[in-house]
Amino acid sequence: MQQGAVRVVCCFLTVKISDMISDFELLAEKIGRLAELTATLRRENAALRRRNAELLGEQGMVNERLQQARERIASLISTLPPSLASKEEAGK
Repeated sequence: MQQGAVRVVCCFLTVKISDMISDFELLAEKIGRLAELTATLRRENAALRRRNAELLGEQGMVNERLQQARERIASLISTLPPSLASKEEAGK
């Protein structure tokens, strides 16, 4: 191989290696951003799960209060005179 051809091959290899290093650096940067995003999404997911548990607890309490209110209303209706109670039942 001639000396000029060797220089061309060396320059070509240097360019290719430089491109590969640049590609790896870009890939490493993207992986870093992906890792940060993953961590952020995991924290957000945990917060949403906690909030969901809180809301389910609140829903249970509200449902319990609603059931108690229904029972009180049914009890009050049962104490009404028969003529009023039948009107109440007909209105349902």
